[in-house]
Amino acid sequence: MEISSDCSCIISYWSLLNLAYSYNVEGGRSLSKEDDLEVERQLKILNKPAIKSIWTEHGDIFDCVDINKQPAFDHPLLKNHKVQMRPKSFRKEMMRDGGSSVHKSLQIGLKDGGCPTGTVPIRRIQKEDLTRTKSSSNTKNYPSNIHPLGSSDPVQNSFLKASGDTYYGTTLLINTWSINVSAEQSSLVGTWVANQQDNIQAGWIAQPKLFGDSKTRLFTLWTNDNYKTTCYNTFCPGFVQVSRRIPLGMVLPISTYGGTQTEIEIDVAKDASGGNWWLTWGPEHENVGYWPQKLFQGLAMNSSFVGWGGQAYSPPGSPEPIMGNGHSGTEGYGKACYIRNVKLLNYQGYYYTPDPNHTAGYGEKCYALYVTSTRPEYQFYIGGPTC
Repeated sequence: MEISSDCSCIISYWSLLNLAYSYNVEGGRSLSKEDDLEVERQLKILNKPAIKSIWTEHGDIFDCVDINKQPAFDHPLLKNHKVQMRPKSFRKEMMRDGGSSVHKSLQIGLKDGGCPTGTVPIRRIQKEDLTRTKSSSNTKNYPSNIHPLGSSDPVQNSFLKASGDTYYGTTLLINTWSINVSAEQSSLVGTWVANQQDNIQAGWIAQPKLFGDSKTRLFTLWTNDNYKTTCYNTFCPGFVQVSRRIPLGMVLPISTYGGTQTEIEIDVAKDASGGNWWLTWGPEHENVGYWPQKLFQGLAMNSSFVGWGGQAYSPPGSPEPIMGNGHSGTEGYGKACYIRNVKLLNYQGYYYTPDPNHTAGYGEKCYALYVTSTRPEYQFYIGGPTC
């Protein structure tokens, strides 16, 4: 199949995943020899040659792929893209609220420093992933078109939003939780930046259909056609991985109800000079990777909408899953999912606390948003039990 190099749409691996899924015969019958060979052929297309492979305690395999041959560059818009190892412009340092002594920021990554120099970790797609995943074209049966502003799908939201201005990024701290979701459900907490048809999301997610389990994982998602097509992590081309030790899809440690709160710190920010949107991780602001400017139209300039919160998805007619950790924000610190120390980035490269007069909260059903402070730190709780 030939793909035009001037195509401006998202070219997703999901078409290949759907092809492979068609060989998963319903009713418990096994694959034929020919079908099995076809699935293996697709796996060779999806998974790039590895210089080294890292097995994790959670059953994941991260292949150390040549940084210049990673899946991102299968996107036709990135055919001649040159990897950028760091932003060209530097954001100004910001003051962080140290918070309670029971906060535990995650300083984690792949063992032994991750992948060798010149390679990046890409989560291996395995046969079970192909046979588990349904077509992205049938978005009514797959939570790939979750929209933060609501859609016709049974998606529930709880978020704080800033709009009416131009933004160049955001940073936030979120505590992580273990949640139980069924095979068809999805629940996430994080942030998104958007402009027109373009949207980037990042945070933590539990999504068995994508990962084969309900473990809490680092995730990203992007779209440039208002969620008609989407791309999670490195499952399809677009996001350029540069970190050797922080891979998308890694399992995250979790908080304890009534005990230590383990939190992640993430930034999604536009490089004023290079134009790319960067994902950075942790208190040291380690560069994980970026979405090249070429992928977008509205976000090629700036963001007109920034949101922070949670989303929960279930198939039509099914109860929604829990959001956050399943407890209401009214239970307070250590017992509910919080988002704190939210900052916005302006065109001068300075982070600032959002003006409460220019933000609005939104919650559906039992997924309430509960703001506890706006100055000097913006902090709020989101989530709730199954509805």
